[in-house]
Amino acid sequence: MAYDDRDEQVVVVERGGGAGGQMAAFLIGLAVGAGAALLYAPQSGARTRAQLARQAKRARRAAVDMAEEVRDRAADTYDTARDEVRRRSRDVRRGVEDAVEDVKVRVDAGREAGRTGARAARDELQRRLAEHKDGDDA
Repeated sequence: MAYDDRDEQVVVVERGGGAGGQMAAFLIGLAVGAGAALLYAPQSGARTRAQLARQAKRARRAAVDMAEEVRDRAADTYDTARDEVRRRSRDVRRGVEDAVEDVKVRVDAGREAGRTGARAARDELQRRLAEHKDGDDA
């Protein structure tokens, strides 16, 4: 929240730029404004001090508001990133589980093919032995 010259709250809508750049611009503007106020003040010292005190109060409020905004943005970014990591982790886990299941199916199919091939080879061997044995008996 920002404050006007009468110390009343006003809403300021800003676009673009990150919080770091905004903070730097704010602090530079604050320093330049305070310096200009001291150099060109056509008023008494007491009035200038009071004005500077008001400006410092507004600057402090603005800094607190900006810090809260940065904190809120950081918390939102963290929550978004955490949710995305969880989603991707679930997707990866599902992909791994699917791949493991596919490997199991292929291994089982390979075993069965090996058993079938072994049975066929055994049957063929027994058939040939029987033929050979029958040939020897004749």
